[in-house]
Amino acid sequence: MPSFGIERELFEQGYRRIAGVDEVGRGALAGPLCLGLVIYSPEVLAGPPAALLSCVNDSKKLTHSARLRACGHIHGSAMCVHTAMASHRTVDRLNVNGATQYLLSKIITELAEPPDVVIMDGRFSFSPGVRFVAVKGGDSLSISIASASI
Repeated sequence: MPSFGIERELFEQGYRRIAGVDEVGRGALAGPLCLGLVIYSPEVLAGPPAALLSCVNDSKKLTHSARLRACGHIHGSAMCVHTAMASHRTVDRLNVNGATQYLLSKIITELAEPPDVVIMDGRFSFSPGVRFVAVKGGDSLSISIASASI
């Protein structure tokens, strides 16, 4: 099960708004690409609700009903939840990596207060204007990233 271990390490380094990010649709041959971003408050990082810990996991490991239940807990506990989509035309024009970076930049600029750091599932090397940390298998390691995957 994912935990807040990565987020707590970043919090100890002075980061307060730690955004977990994951994308959906990356492996599809056609269709849109969706990016989710979730930020939990320092209070939730320090003492997360048991229900959140017990239900949030990599979205691919959850049933539809479990994802719906987790989504309710995420929205009830997170201080920020945001999504953005790129059409298949955008993905075709920018390629999937370019569309992912475009969406990440778009989400960050749409937030009233940007994150201090972004942690994202994968092996990316984006420069979204804030510190960026790629985490291989992040949706299985970080609750913030797993929450974004849901």
